[in-house]
Amino acid sequence: MADARPGGPARLHRGPGRREAVTAVAFWYRAAAFVAAHGITSIRRYLTDNGSCHRSTTWANALAATGTTHKRTRPYTPRTNGKAERSNGTLAREWAYVRDYTSEHERRVTFAEFVNYTTTSGHTVREAPRSRQKV
Repeated sequence: MADARPGGPARLHRGPGRREAVTAVAFWYRAAAFVAAHGITSIRRYLTDNGSCHRSTTWANALAATGTTHKRTRPYTPRTNGKAERSNGTLAREWAYVRDYTSEHERRVTFAEFVNYTTTSGHTVREAPRSRQKV
């Protein structure tokens, strides 16, 4: 389970009781506050696994309180997680670690350009990945 800390990156939390609903809800409220502090005031959907904490009434009430729709992965279907892992790998290979950034502003600008590049009609399967294109 990730733990978003204000002013810092998400990190892995492996404390006791990590699958309990109360722990999950506490994380949810911290994460929602973290993204709100960075200008994201609405979270439309949240994808989770089917752990007991994510099936609880406590969890459902927390998501409802923030106006968020809960989406669950299909049980025993690794392709959902595979898509997320593929997306993370693409971000790492083609944006995050392609070059050094001199400022947070520069990193954010290049991220916006990357998202625009990958979501517009100009990005097709026939193009080489950005990491293999000649600069």
